[in-house]
Amino acid sequence: MDVRAVKGQIELFFESRGNQALKNKGTDIVFDSSQIDIHLSEHISQIMKFQQSISSPYEKIFIMANPFIPRIIDRVNKLNKGLNKLGISRCWINKENKITFEADQYLSEQLEDIFE
Repeated sequence: MDVRAVKGQIELFFESRGNQALKNKGTDIVFDSSQIDIHLSEHISQIMKFQQSISSPYEKIFIMANPFIPRIIDRVNKLNKGLNKLGISRCWINKENKITFEADQYLSEQLEDIFE
């Protein structure tokens, strides 16, 4: 898990992706198109493993964090309904460090309360 934080009675678990190869420095290319699906599968699988193995006295929210890159967003958006059923929220971070969350209505409301 990349970031683990508690606020009130909620514990947030962030798993991030978006490492950039040195050859792509200075571009928006984090993964090339052939790698996106593989990395997304690994990303989701890792979060699901954490969901099963982490114990906490708090209500848990699991968040997959990615850079705000349209190619990645488009691929993740094709999985939104399934990710909602799995209880996995999405977090996008743009170049200005603005964070945008996507989740089912219940988790969205909780995240809004935490980050308001």
